[in-house]
Amino acid sequence: MKYCMLIFLIVVSLKNNAQNNQIFKNTYVYFTPSTLIEPKAYVRLGIGKDFKHNGLLVELGYGKNNNKIDYSRYQARILCRHYFMKNEENNLKPYVFLELFYNQRKTIIDSGAYRIEDLNDDINPYIDTFKHMTFDQATQNVKKIGSNLGLGILTKVSNHFYIDTYFGFGLAMRNVKYEDLFNPSIKNLPYQGAREWADLERFSLPKTLAVFSLKFGISFVYKIK
Repeated sequence: MKYCMLIFLIVVSLKNNAQNNQIFKNTYVYFTPSTLIEPKAYVRLGIGKDFKHNGLLVELGYGKNNNKIDYSRYQARILCRHYFMKNEENNLKPYVFLELFYNQRKTIIDSGAYRIEDLNDDINPYIDTFKHMTFDQATQNVKKIGSNLGLGILTKVSNHFYIDTYFGFGLAMRNVKYEDLFNPSIKNLPYQGAREWADLERFSLPKTLAVFSLKFGISFVYKIK
């Protein structure tokens, strides 16, 4: 509800200022809620502007867990797009885009562990053990910066309302750190195989890695002028 009120106030303010100001021509307000691949409460707000066959979008996002105060997420993204079939009489405007983004996610983990020793090539999952840092509670801080290339369609619903759907992929650098450890202890624990990469990567080494990035979403758009 508070996000809806914020969007309403932003739109009203921009609408009032745009009446006699040409700088707001072809300016849009974007609202992006959680998606299927981002199931926790999350929302992005942005402002975009079109310049003939090109467009620029700047968005900021925030999310948290509604049930427990154990998860928070922040995002900033800049997206440049090129409409390759733009026609004012056509309700569908397909485009290609290049996106630069920064994500930060903090999660409080209860009773976990993560490796502090690299795996080698001769792993026996039934015998080998590796040094782990165990804890009763810790904050996992994951930062990701990268870029995506993709396709999208801006669909006109009315004179002022649009729906933006997009899909893209790319590469990102992900950095994982564990902070505020409560009751930490170093122990030799068995190798957990593929399970190490499940459940918030809590068993992975704290390090910076290059990872694959996937982008899919639906945004609701209001054209100011």
